[in-house]
Amino acid sequence: MVGCTGCHATITAADRFCPACGLPNRQTRLHPKFGPPLEQPPGPPERPAAPPSGVPYCPRCWAEVSLSQPFCGGCGMQLDDLRTRLELARFGGVWLTPGPHGRPAYRSLRSLTAALRALTAASVVVALGLAASSLLGLIEHRGRFASFDPTHTDAASLTGRLQWLMAALLVMSSLTFMVWATRAYRNLPLLAVEGLQIPTRWAWAVWFVPFGNLIWAKELVDDVYRASGPSAPVLSPGWRAHPVPWRVHLWWISVLTSGVLLLSAQWALPAPPPGTDPSGAELGIIAAAHLLVATGAVLTGQLVTEVATRQRRRVDRLGVAAAGRPGREPAMQPRPQPEPARPLEQVPALVHVDTATIFGRY
Repeated sequence: MVGCTGCHATITAADRFCPACGLPNRQTRLHPKFGPPLEQPPGPPERPAAPPSGVPYCPRCWAEVSLSQPFCGGCGMQLDDLRTRLELARFGGVWLTPGPHGRPAYRSLRSLTAALRALTAASVVVALGLAASSLLGLIEHRGRFASFDPTHTDAASLTGRLQWLMAALLVMSSLTFMVWATRAYRNLPLLAVEGLQIPTRWAWAVWFVPFGNLIWAKELVDDVYRASGPSAPVLSPGWRAHPVPWRVHLWWISVLTSGVLLLSAQWALPAPPPGTDPSGAELGIIAAAHLLVATGAVLTGQLVTEVATRQRRRVDRLGVAAAGRPGREPAMQPRPQPEPARPLEQVPALVHVDTATIFGRY
């Protein structure tokens, strides 16, 4: 046993490369890079002996490998692709119909995403109209902004009706987004995602916990975005290492800030007496709130579209379970039961030596 000169990991004299960092092992006599120069052209390559059946091995040099190591100790090949293919084969594909043993089916986000995009587009138009009305009233110092109070004298004005429409859009958008986020989160285990902090059965409840929803709801959306990535690790919590884009944080800040400003304008500030104009502070707060509402609506539309696209691409990458493909088999034909998943270290790899491509069943 010797130590790697790069990362000081324990390696053997038979390892040409360090399995931990991939650095060439200068203390071995097996690596041709450090041997004497060739005096004549080499002959045809010799195929190494295959390891015993059922042992994971490198697709390049057939050396026995441990899939917990990032590199092959025989040739230094990265094992990420081999590990990914074995994990995909172990997962077996996404079920679009209810699977065996009560396994639920993946539910597409297409319809909910389309509904949310329509609601957010309408919210942007109404919010910008209300913001323009408030700014105009602030500039001219006129009472162009109606109150939510239905007993107010100008509640039937255009601005008052826009306010009621804005309130209805906010309620519908919020409820639809909760349903969308809950469905997207419950899809994650069906997309070979492990390591979720919030149980899927509580995905709906986090939105209604006072004060806790300010933190848990954002964590749920962050997990949905990161874990839905097409290249996120399969059957592993490694997706948590992926960062969340700044626009997701900006979306949450705009949503919370606009809600605080709207509540301040309607309940915290004193209401003007009947027949008098709103104060400049109230008009300024209302204009800022609706500008943030428009910003949050635009970011919401982008967020739901991007997550739906990421989940669709992940389904394409994982593949669809054969029994879950509609129209592939008669309805009355019994579906084959999949074999129970085996530990990853016990899954053999079938390798084509000439092209180093992995194929077949594992």
